[in-house]
Amino acid sequence: MQRFFRILIIGLLFCAVIWGFWMNNERQMERLRKESIPALDSTGLLREEEQQRLAQYVERFRKNYGLAIVISIRDQPFPSPFLLPDERAGSFFFGLCPPDQQVLFEVPPLAEHLLGQPFISYLRHEHFRPYFARGNWPEGLASALSMLAERMDKAVAPDNRKHTEP
Repeated sequence: MQRFFRILIIGLLFCAVIWGFWMNNERQMERLRKESIPALDSTGLLREEEQQRLAQYVERFRKNYGLAIVISIRDQPFPSPFLLPDERAGSFFFGLCPPDQQVLFEVPPLAEHLLGQPFISYLRHEHFRPYFARGNWPEGLASALSMLAERMDKAVAPDNRKHTEP
């Protein structure tokens, strides 16, 4: 009888430990989901489908390149000079202020070399102008993310050329 109770107690203890790990895992996953919100839209101008589209790009960059994308959309202009917090220094950052037609685009140092300065300059200074003029900046943001993803795909794609010995 004593042996039966020992086995029962060990079994219950084992189940409690598994349940504890399960609950901890659920909390961690929920925290990660909250942290991966793709856009901080203080303007409230992004529709649900636009936010979902942005979330797909955020997830793609996280999975394919291990890089985060931070998007901040504000009614007030960003301060100048704008410095990313240290914990976001290895992230792509898009900051948009539609009323002032302000665009901030920050690139992690390693990705800066892959993308090239002309492309980065284009996204910072030229890409959003026609979208702001038409009042369709969410489409411009999606377009910029699409271009960025294509450029990253090309930059990290394996080289298919045959190497020959000199």
